[in-house]
Amino acid sequence: MRTIQEKLNSLTPKSVWYFAKQDANFDHSFLAAKVFDSIPNKYIEDIADYFERHVGQYGILPNHRILSVGQMFGLITKSSPYRRGSKYNEENTTKVFDRLNSFQMGSIDYNRLKTQQLLKVRMQTVTDSREELKDYCISPLIFTLEVLYKLQKAGINYISMDNFYTYVMTSKTQAEVDEVVYWLKNKPYPSRLVSGYMDDSRIMHVLRENVDALDFSTTTVRLNPSFQGVVASMFDGLLKSDVDKVLRILNSRNMYPQSLTIPMNIDIVLVK
Repeated sequence: MRTIQEKLNSLTPKSVWYFAKQDANFDHSFLAAKVFDSIPNKYIEDIADYFERHVGQYGILPNHRILSVGQMFGLITKSSPYRRGSKYNEENTTKVFDRLNSFQMGSIDYNRLKTQQLLKVRMQTVTDSREELKDYCISPLIFTLEVLYKLQKAGINYISMDNFYTYVMTSKTQAEVDEVVYWLKNKPYPSRLVSGYMDDSRIMHVLRENVDALDFSTTTVRLNPSFQGVVASMFDGLLKSDVDKVLRILNSRNMYPQSLTIPMNIDIVLVK
């Protein structure tokens, strides 16, 4: 196990989990995917123009770049994962989108599949071409929940935002959970890079806007007590097998892009 100082020394300005400055709301991405799915002929249509002309009916901003967030959530294909330059004309909606589209938004079935896709979001995402994250293989949501759950079992009910960015949001694999929990039990100092991390990464918005099992204040993050039973089952109960299913698909960088787009049999609900 590394020392706190060794962890701090290993950090660079690019170590933090990355998400671009886009709309992070899952439901907005789903509605954007509905617009994308309605395009009669994607090969000849100007995607940006079509999107701006038709998105108003759903009450979301007319910025077609939100389609890249839909790719991160597995709602739209990404034929060239981890690379720049692919064209939306070459992409399609996915089996996950089709299943979601058969449910009423906000229903228990919709929220169950929505949770599944949030659990399956991986660092490095399929839309991220940065070399700095190519050896990251981690679910930000699963990792965050397990760290908070284990800290809570030790009598620690929250993490400061500075330490969340420093020790949680720079982790590379799920295997680092116990190491991070150990550091956080010892009230470590945050990294001097935290302010830069906060400016560069919007993963916090993905978690804050979509996951009701997490409670964020301006200075701390903790588990929502209303979801205590679900989270306990994920790591110490019947739902652990569902977590293991997700973790297995994250481990293959090559197979992950396809697995992201296919619904799995998972019974975890972390949204209301």
